[in-house]
Amino acid sequence: MKKDELKKVKNSLSSIKDFDDLLNSLLTQTRKAIPSDAGSIYIVEEKKLTIRCAQNDTQQKDLEEGEELPFVSFSFPITKTSIAGYCVLSKEPLNIKDAYNIPKSEPYKFNVGTDVVTGYKTISSIALPLFVAGGRVLGVLQLINRLDKDGKVTTFSDDDLEIAQDLTLSISTALEMAEAAELSNAAYRGKHLQSIFEIDQKLNEIQDIDVLLERILTEARKIVNADAGSIYEVQGKNLAIKYAQNDTQSAKLQPGEKLPFLSFSFPITEKSISGYVALSGETLNIHDAYKIPEGVPYSFNPASDTATGYHTKSMLTIPLKIADSSLLGVLQIINAKNEEGEYIEFDADAELYINHFAANAANALGQAKSRRDLIDAMTEMANMRDPKETGMHVARVSKFSVEIYDRWAFNHNIDESTREKFRDFLATASKCHDFGKIGIEDKILKKPGRFDDDERAIMNSHTCLGALLFKNFNSPLFQMCQNINLRHHEWWDGSRGYPGKMDWESYEQGNPLPKAECLKGEEIPLEARIVSVADVFDALSHARVYKPAWTMEDAVNEIQKCSGTQFDPGVVEAFMQIKDRLIAISNSYGSD
Repeated sequence: MKKDELKKVKNSLSSIKDFDDLLNSLLTQTRKAIPSDAGSIYIVEEKKLTIRCAQNDTQQKDLEEGEELPFVSFSFPITKTSIAGYCVLSKEPLNIKDAYNIPKSEPYKFNVGTDVVTGYKTISSIALPLFVAGGRVLGVLQLINRLDKDGKVTTFSDDDLEIAQDLTLSISTALEMAEAAELSNAAYRGKHLQSIFEIDQKLNEIQDIDVLLERILTEARKIVNADAGSIYEVQGKNLAIKYAQNDTQSAKLQPGEKLPFLSFSFPITEKSISGYVALSGETLNIHDAYKIPEGVPYSFNPASDTATGYHTKSMLTIPLKIADSSLLGVLQIINAKNEEGEYIEFDADAELYINHFAANAANALGQAKSRRDLIDAMTEMANMRDPKETGMHVARVSKFSVEIYDRWAFNHNIDESTREKFRDFLATASKCHDFGKIGIEDKILKKPGRFDDDERAIMNSHTCLGALLFKNFNSPLFQMCQNINLRHHEWWDGSRGYPGKMDWESYEQGNPLPKAECLKGEEIPLEARIVSVADVFDALSHARVYKPAWTMEDAVNEIQKCSGTQFDPGVVEAFMQIKDRLIAISNSYGSD
């Protein structure tokens, strides 16, 4: 290679910032400058040498077009017994004429292992240390089997060694900068993974699986700076959407307002992106949703973009599994953003972070699912006792309660940490609001007609019975369960309601509930005031054996009419601000 050509090569190499790209290019260009059949570069990592790149023209010719040689990563101790190790420790280059006939007086030997495995024949070789500032040896470059002008293997000359040294020394600064950038990136990745671990720890504290899924979507988007995303749960043979988030669309809303509530499901097949991920169990990284390559079974459905005016570009879709490896759902995050807010592809680091995050979240998901299954079983047991209640009523009351609280918390400037904990407990505890009915005898619980005064007093005792179920538990979740069971029939103005200021812990099952002074105002726990509104709204708007369903308009009007008397005005204000969303949620469950 002529001097002017060599200068261009040096300039070209010096402009490469990525460490691996620079090493591969250095090896390629050095082999061009000194025609050689193969070569490798090793990097010093503590007390070891690790191979970072390898090239072999003879073996490459045996592959199909476009196929690459398999790369096997390995390391070995830095000692003088290996050729590369000797170069590091002596800081001297080596020119080996015949790898199989190295003089016995030399401390180093040629390792024939690779030749034995591949059938290749190493003859000549040069190895030289890669120096950076201060004389530090960054690694070793090794060229194998010098080729003459006819392509036959010959030995390396002293001139060859000089050219290689000149080339590597000329880019020592570039090598050091690229190495520093890699180490910085590694440190950044390590710090990022540590932050993910800390997030995972917080996820394990979340009790309710729906709240957990929503939080997973939020945190996943933060980790990789994604504009939007959705999370789907497996329901039988379908995927049902649980939550959708979109920063671009949310920015168009009024403060405190949420995106429209979505409710839909679709069959789990390979035709959809999420379905494909659910079936394959593999992460899918799509760089451009509108340019998916032909030949794949899945396709992008642009219907949502068309309806909203949004533009989906990059998509990263990940299976969500619980600790036993069974599939719970699919996480899909959309449109990675750079520092300027421009949509970009999800890179390899994004895949690493999200897969790590999803894997660590498996334990939290498994625990939350077990809690939901237990609550659902207890709810079903209560439903078996009370024909007037249904599982869907309980689910709706839980959803309504969380939505009402979210708006109430916004109205009252509740800090995020407090809000997240409260809504998590509320989602689960609200499902338990009528557990006390399990303790009411059938002749009263299932009576088709009106109650007399004693029967009504016994029926009202379900509040105390429900609270007693949670009496011996000290956790914040069970304390909220207790408060909701005990107080969700109290009235805000204190004119009515039960059980009031009685010794509920001494109540004996089967006795009429004694009359007591009513609680009022903020004597009633917030969670009970919220569930009170949610429970009545759902009961009014759905048919029961003893009454037809009210229209949504009439049910909403009744809640508003009772503001300040039966219901906390602040809770009713929040209810009215999101009534359309609550109606959409109610409609998504269908009829009981």
